[in-house]
Amino acid sequence: MKSIFDALNNFISGFIIIFSPTAIGLFIAAFVYFPNPSTTRLIIACGIAFAGLCIGILWAKHLKDTNGHYGINASLGSPDLDDFQEKMKREEEESKKAVRPIVRKTV
Repeated sequence: MKSIFDALNNFISGFIIIFSPTAIGLFIAAFVYFPNPSTTRLIIACGIAFAGLCIGILWAKHLKDTNGHYGINASLGSPDLDDFQEKMKREEEESKKAVRPIVRKTV
């Protein structure tokens, strides 16, 4: 069972992904409609805004299907980072174990 925080994070991430193309579509639609408002331009602007919404929904669905999540915090739990941290710890332990010769300079 998912916690309420996971569900909330999932909802907010999906909303952000859907909202981005929608906002771009609304911005373009405003540039189409407002210079010369007419019924035809209103219909075109609504179509552009709706296309942005559809693109956002399809993009969010694609990310959900390919990753199993929306991908906002995917890098935080990456196995590559876990391997890197383990490798760094091993190298640090090996460097502590290595014997370094003491070289003294004579004057």
